[in-house]
This record gives sequence, structure tokens and C-alpha cells, in this order.
Amino acid sequence: MRKHLARNIIISIVCFGIVFVGVFFGVQYFTKTGIFRIPGIVIYDETLNGEEISLFSTIFTKEIDLDKNVTISARNELSVPALNDGEFLYSIKVPVTDFYSLDDNITVASADDALNNSNYKFIDVNSLDHTERLLSINDKYYLDEFTSGGIYRIISFESELYKEEIEPLIISAMTKVFPNKDTVLTFAQTGVTALSRGMNRKLNQVGDATYFAENIKDYLSSFDLTHTSNESSFTDFASSENICSDKRFIDTLTVIGLDIVELTGNHNQDCGDQAALESIDTYNNNGIKIVGGGKTASEARVPL
Repeated sequence: MRKHLARNIIISIVCFGIVFVGVFFGVQYFTKTGIFRIPGIVIYDETLNGEEISLFSTIFTKEIDLDKNVTISARNELSVPALNDGEFLYSIKVPVTDFYSLDDNITVASADDALNNSNYKFIDVNSLDHTERLLSINDKYYLDEFTSGGIYRIISFESELYKEEIEPLIISAMTKVFPNKDTVLTFAQTGVTALSRGMNRKLNQVGDATYFAENIKDYLSSFDLTHTSNESSFTDFASSENICSDKRFIDTLTVIGLDIVELTGNHNQDCGDQAALESIDTYNNNGIKIVGGGKTASEARVPL
């Protein structure tokens, strides 16, 4: 009797063990965990270029153990898009040309069409400098509003465990922030200005110095800083024959939102030292900063 009972207990234990092991490994098999776990892989979509794949290869290294696959893809947009979870701004490219070209705008149906047009060169907006001239795209000029006029490269990460696995790996390397007017300092330079000669004659006809800025005041006053090199000083002796400005011409400068006047021009003292000195007072009284000149040599040397 005891032997029979012991045998039944052993058989029960063995059966339980077999069932337990079967369930244990069965769950692992069907859930692909444990010894049956298949690690997640990184899938680089054909829309990515070599530079982008190289970057992401430094993030998703062989040491990174993913539970789920992640697919990385890219697309190009002609204007600032709304970014969903897993989408980031990679770069902004703008079209440029040299200063001898007569082109000022390119017309395209899509962002990809623009990039595939071999007639134009696209550079990263952070590389834009004075050596190349920026073009507009479909009459949208990037530096006007920062919302169009460029090619916005968007990178997408798709994974069932995006929040848990992918976001912590990429959040420091990617951005969702687009440049905008609040974060970019804009600066306009009008070049050399001399409100004089025939303009003095015209001012006597129209009677209002803001007349000369009517078509440019909104544009120039939209910049954070607007600069001009004004070569003519204000005086009561301005005429159509000299490079001196009627005193009313200060209104031309203030209506364009002028912030800085450069005094390096060689005609500033054409109407005498007193006119040049009083012009400095006029700028100061109107909140306009001066650079490259002053009432004394030491003032003139002070940088702005």
C-alpha cells in the first residue's frame, strides 16, 4: 500500500514537472521570450541617405538590445510640418545661387522635385553666409517667416515600443524645434545712403520725408536691427547741388525703423563740422545708435 502511494506521488510530481516545463517553454515560444526571444532589429528605409544611416548607426550599435523592431525613414516637406510622436527635424536645406545669376525664385511641385533639380544648389541653412545668394521656393523666401522657402527633412521612428525603447536613445540627438522669428536675430543693411541733391528738391515738392520710404518701410522695419551708412549730414543749407540732407529727412530714417547709422562715409562733413556734430545729436535724440564716428576721436573708436 505504501509502495503504491509513493509511486503515485512520484508519478504526480513527474507529470506536474512535465506540464510545468511545457507551459513554461510554451509561453516563451508563443510570446517569443526567454530562449525563444527574437531580438528587435533596426530597419533603415530606402528613403534614408548615407549620412543619416551613418548617424543612426552610432546610436543603434550592436550593444543595443531591442525587444521590438524599429523602422527609420525620412521625408521632405516644402513647409514646416506638424510633427507626430517619433518624428523629428533633421535638417533644413535652402536653395542658393551666386550673385551673378539673374534667378531669384524656383518653382517646383514638391520638395523632392526641388532637390532633384540639378540646376540649383541646396545647402544646410546653418551654412548660409554672405558668399551665396538665397533663392525663394514658389515665391516663399525662407528668411521672411522661417516657415517655408526651404526643404524640411523629417526623420520618423516607428516601433511598438517607441516610448520605452527608442525615444530614450534618440532624444538627445534629434530635435523638434524649428527656427523662428523669436529665436533668430534678423539684421538688414541698406548699404550707402545719401538723402541729398535731387531728393532735397523732391522733398520740397512733396513736403513729407516719409514719401521716400513708402514702399520699403514695412520690409525694413520688420527686422530686429536695420543699419545704414548715411553719408549726408542734416543742415538748413541742403540743396539740389550738395551732398547734405534737409533736416526733415530724419523722418525717412525713423519710419523704416532704423537702429544703427554708420558714419564712415567721406561726405559726412561736406556741409561743415557743425552739421556733422548736430547730426549725431539728431540720431541720439531719435534712439538711433551710431558706429564708426563720433564727436571726438575717442568716441569714434568705440565699437557698437
